[in-house]
Amino acid sequence: MKTYFLKLNDNAVIPEYQTEKSSGFDLVAAERVLIPGGETMVVKTGLSIILPENTELQIRPRSGLSLKGPLRIANAPGTIDEDYVGKEIGIICWNTGRLSLRIEVGDRIAQGVVCPVIRTENLEVDETTYNKLAESKRTSRNGGFGSTGNNV
Repeated sequence: MKTYFLKLNDNAVIPEYQTEKSSGFDLVAAERVLIPGGETMVVKTGLSIILPENTELQIRPRSGLSLKGPLRIANAPGTIDEDYVGKEIGIICWNTGRLSLRIEVGDRIAQGVVCPVIRTENLEVDETTYNKLAESKRTSRNGGFGSTGNNV
């Protein structure tokens, strides 16, 4: 399977997997940006992408950045759809700190993971049909977050 990248400027870096078993590759800032404390900004990568058929690129945080500093990916995971061709990939970065955060050209700011996409036919059903389809051990609408217990 192949993913194709086009450099849109000289600061762009074609992503590479850092280890043989890495699921994600680092995405690098192609511009210098100062993100004020508490603010969210798009940081450009200088890259355009052509994804394999029936895939998406998920934009995820880098764990080290999240652990050691205030940089977060605001909509993690972000999605780059297969038909997002010819447009620059931007990373929506949120500075959760109080002080301004400087992003430099070449900083690894996020990771990208190419994932399969399953598209479904979305159908409306009446409640009787829904209940027949939902017959299982878990049919109660009273369940939800934490309904099976909290084992932390």
